[in-house]
Amino acid sequence: MKRVYKIPIVLSILLFAAIGFAQSAAVRPAKGQALIAGVVDQADIHNCTLTPVDKIWRGSCGHILNSDPILSLTRAEGITTGIWRKGVEPTMVWSGVIKGATAPSFIEIELYDKGTGILRGEFGWYSVSDFSVSAKSLQFKFDMSHTLPPSDLDGEILKRAAAILSSEAVWNRKDGGDCEATATSWSIGCALYQATLELTGVVHDRRPAFDLVRQVIRERGSTRNPGNPLKGYNNDPATKFSEVQSLFTESLARVNNPTKGVGQ
Repeated sequence: MKRVYKIPIVLSILLFAAIGFAQSAAVRPAKGQALIAGVVDQADIHNCTLTPVDKIWRGSCGHILNSDPILSLTRAEGITTGIWRKGVEPTMVWSGVIKGATAPSFIEIELYDKGTGILRGEFGWYSVSDFSVSAKSLQFKFDMSHTLPPSDLDGEILKRAAAILSSEAVWNRKDGGDCEATATSWSIGCALYQATLELTGVVHDRRPAFDLVRQVIRERGSTRNPGNPLKGYNNDPATKFSEVQSLFTESLARVNNPTKGVGQ
């Protein structure tokens, strides 16, 4: 089974690099939360307003990642990119695309009580608030100052990925970008891919488990292939298998310890 990317890899690298740069300065953990990419001193709230055009809601959330993209959303029957938490179903789901100066990127919004929820995109998973919809307007806010904290399910994914890469004999040191269903060895990224597939049925490689591992890699000072740190760290000849094992251990500790954030 090949690893599927929903947008061109060059765009993914640019998006990820832009977010990483924006979040790298003066990051600090939020009190009582284990945030993945850290919280900057000032929130980055985007106010989104969409109106219906031919049964599709279109509008803007303002300036995002050096462009002013247009969102197009419709009601959806359910989430297609994997459940967030076990035993918790959203009350409403919307899906569509966000289109800026580059190719369109698929997004999903899952909603829970009191207008809260999650926006999932190829640029990360972010918290949604104040969602409301009427006959003439759809409005919500989302905060790009930090990505979504990992859930208990993300912890299970990390545990399973560590079990898949349980010995150096099954470590694939040359990640070529594809994760095959018949593989007998796995890279860091493919272990996460396989674990996520087993536990959620589908893979979105910006879910919190993936981003948490990426963050730990960055903190270790890995600069090879910054647009794809999972692949770069895995393929780096200097990376030892003991470091791969501790990568999952450290990531899992942050799921289990909600007071430990980036930089602590």
